Amino acid sequence: MNVDIEIYLTQIFSFFQKNESELLKLIPLEKKDNFFDRIRFISYANYNNGESFVLTKTQIIEICVEINKPKKQNDPLKNVRYFDGPFGKINLN
Repeated sequence: MNVDIEIYLTQIFSFFQKNESELLKLIPLEKKDNFFDRIRFISYANYNNGESFVLTKTQIIEICVEINKPKKQNDPLKNVRYFDGPFGKINLN
């Protein structure tokens, strides 16, 4: 554990805890813990790869996009086959 990384992460976490409105611009409030975990993971990954542990704008945007990405819904009609008949679609079950 690196002290510089922990200080950086503490500053980020305290900023978003004091300014929840800024956090809400990025992610829903219920996904806050996931957001902080991803920031911590990427910061340490950057450090271990010999890069700066400070996250870039691009990395923060990628985290937000990943967290806000809607989950795939199973379409119940996806596996149902239809036949286009003269009076419309006919279900082939």
